Amino acid sequence: MCSSDLTMRSLVYSVANRLDRAENGPEEEREYLLGLVELMTPIVKAHCSDLGFEVCVTAMQVFGGYGYTGEYPVEQNTRDSKISSIYEGTNGIQAMDLLGRKMRKGNGALFMGWLNECNLELERAKATGKLDEEVSALERARDQLGQTAMFLGGLGMQGKLAGAMLNSYPFLQLFGTVVLGLHALWQARIALEKLGGASDADQRFYKGKLANARFYAKNILPRATALSKAIQAGDETALEDGLFD
Repeated sequence: MCSSDLTMRSLVYSVANRLDRAENGPEEEREYLLGLVELMTPIVKAHCSDLGFEVCVTAMQVFGGYGYTGEYPVEQNTRDSKISSIYEGTNGIQAMDLLGRKMRKGNGALFMGWLNECNLELERAKATGKLDEEVSALERARDQLGQTAMFLGGLGMQGKLAGAMLNSYPFLQLFGTVVLGLHALWQARIALEKLGGASDADQRFYKGKLANARFYAKNILPRATALSKAIQAGDETALEDGLFD
């Protein structure tokens, strides 16, 4: 969960940075930057708020049976963080917005813009020669995300909108997992660049970024595979009429 915490901060700061650049930078970059902000907004709001709650729940486990008491701030954080998944558009609504609007906008232009950035970062990380396992793991997850997006797009083209939207939240989880994996890799690549001339204290910080990317690739990114397979299984049991009569 700590690995997710570090990557979520990176994503939120990155999206805020793009918004500032869109508002104050060159006019020719404005549309592109705002498009990426638009695409990432459901992931920042929904995926990060759900993970943030999970982080708090995991933190409570440190205290054992004594954790859910007012003596410790984590109890307050856990209760306070839950509302984030409900207000400003519940996370289920955010997921439907991502799949039903953002992924379709401009015939997939927003998604392709993000995908191009993802590929560029993968090439930069690959060029270091020291992040091969992490790069390979993210490449697999990227491909699974793309295949799943095409599968859901195909359902939409067939008029099976209910079947597509049934998987909107798992798709948001899949997309969010890959996006945060990209941020873990990005931080690790920058850490490699800084590590050589860093002080002892800074070296510990940068080595932590490398460890975070390794942990994310091995322990969290595999969830993308499971989500992709579940979505592409195409199960619509939940939509069957009279199932619970």
